[in-house]
Amino acid sequence: MEGCICDMSDNQAANFIYLLILLILFVARFAASRQWKWTEGVRSFLIWCIIGAFFVVGYSLDVQKILKKELFLGTYMQNGEKEIVIKQKMDGHFYIDVAINGKKMNFLIDTGATNALIYESDLRGTNINAGDLEYIHSVATANGGMMIAKQEVNMKIGNFLINDVVIGIAKGGGTCLLGMNVLEKFGSIKIEGDDLFLILR
Repeated sequence: MEGCICDMSDNQAANFIYLLILLILFVARFAASRQWKWTEGVRSFLIWCIIGAFFVVGYSLDVQKILKKELFLGTYMQNGEKEIVIKQKMDGHFYIDVAINGKKMNFLIDTGATNALIYESDLRGTNINAGDLEYIHSVATANGGMMIAKQEVNMKIGNFLINDVVIGIAKGGGTCLLGMNVLEKFGSIKIEGDDLFLILR
């Protein structure tokens, strides 16, 4: 719909939120005042002009980038039927929400990992019984080796369904990893600027 905030570009939306924050702060300052005086108004106006100037300087340096990456934490958006676009986070990594047996979890995309990996602490709501798992498989990670169990699950990424995929399950808790055994289900992976594209075959 023309004119809807939903149709804004990332830059326009970031600008809108930035200006909205300034407006809220300005209105809140005067709404909190019990009495209005002209001299107080002028003084407050000048103070807010100074604060606004700092915001503008900071915004011109990198705040817009932060707004785009953190407030729009985008994790991802569906681009048509065969493409998912994922926004890079401030830590330089790409994250995406994935449903495991119907439960949504946040995964870090790791092209260096052979298999997808979750943790025991993530099992609630997945219909996976922790008592049935056998931690007999050894894998190497960036933090050293660990023993994991393997389990067949169904995944949903965006509108894409991936059935009967084997994932690793480690004890304790940590960052879930989306490894190559899942990523290779897509036809290709490419990075352009701050965007990572998963393209279905």
